[in-house]
Formats: sequence, C-alpha cells, structure tokens
Amino acid sequence: VSYLYLNGPWRNCYVRFGYDPKLKLEAVKYQVIDFRDPHFRSPAAAREHPSVAAATESKPDVHFRRPPANRSQIYQLCDIEDSAIQGVLEHEVKTNKLGKALDPTSGWMAKATMSSIRTQLKVRSEAMRRLETPAGMATD
Repeated sequence: VSYLYLNGPWRNCYVRFGYDPKLKLEAVKYQVIDFRDPHFRSPAAAREHPSVAAATESKPDVHFRRPPANRSQIYQLCDIEDSAIQGVLEHEVKTNKLGKALDPTSGWMAKATMSSIRTQLKVRSEAMRRLETPAGMATD
C-alpha cells in the first residue's frame, strides 16, 4: 500500500505507507527535480516540437539519457544517470550539508544545490541536442 505526494520535494512519487520521507535525511535521493528545458523557450523549438501523438508513442526517459521531449520534465534524483549530479548528491550527504530543517520546495537539499543541479541538467540537455543526428542521416 502506498500514497501519492501531490506537491513538494516528492511530487508525483508513490511512497510506501508508513514511510515518511520528511522525517528521513536519506530520503533526499528520492526527491524530484522539475527541469524546465530552456530549449523550448525558443521559437525554433516550437516549430520542431514533435506532435502529441509522436510524444505519446515514445517511452518516457526517467534517467535523462536523452533531452526532454517536453517543456517540463520531473526526474527523481536517484534516477538521473549523470556522474556529476550523482557526485553532488553524494557530496551533500557525505559532508552533511543537507538542511537541518525540511524546506517545502527543495526538501532536504539547499535551494542553491537544486539550482546547481538544474544548471547541470540544462548544460547536458544542450550538449545532447547538439549531438543528435536528424532522422534519416548517416552517422558515419
């Protein structure tokens, strides 16, 4: 049995009944980050944005292996496959830099740390978009 968080640091996460991430510092890794890809702010992105049908056909990427297909994408910190971001998370835990009090928006992480992670996601997203090969073009 589980319950669903509707907002806050664990928004859209199912949590086992009886477990309260607000009471456990180690729950920091289960927090989510809402990444709003700046790529979609440009007029060119609006023209090249895939149709709704195409977006629903592809399997969602929860590990950040490819650039987001939507303006806003929620990632759970533990699922992001990026050594720099995981390094930040591990550093915060090891050096005990986590907040002593739970913040309603950034959870156990400092707001500056969450901002740093968003910046890293932005840089990686831009790099992945630059490396994408248009459909039908040879890669060699």
